Amino acid sequence: MGTVVALGGQFGGAKLADGLYRLRKKDLTVIVNTGDDFEHVGLAFSPDIDTLLYTLAGLENPIAGWEPQGETYKLFEMLKMAGGGANHETNLQEFIQQSEEYRQKVAESIYVGIKEYVNSTKVASYAASR
Repeated sequence: MGTVVALGGQFGGAKLADGLYRLRKKDLTVIVNTGDDFEHVGLAFSPDIDTLLYTLAGLENPIAGWEPQGETYKLFEMLKMAGGGANHETNLQEFIQQSEEYRQKVAESIYVGIKEYVNSTKVASYAASR
């Protein structure tokens, strides 16, 4: 028998993949949705891939299958402390918007810092001596 290819996304896709794996034990390929992937403060998040991996590893939360058992939300707490402004109750659209705004603020701060450094007399005198 050949390889089974499944399309999956979210918790239902993860459960489908888990069921197929339990039936077949091998020759399974899952193409996972990445349409909900996002970046926040330079970190990449792939919720559907995460859910699939938690499920196949037997680590899914039986009540909230989209997260692992024992989820602590420590990452969100650390991001909030770092100025990321997100928490586990933020919906995806708000989270993405906050992510973009935070990245823009960080980029502007870096740009201003570099510009100030380049315009400093130390750099200017170095450039003049060359």
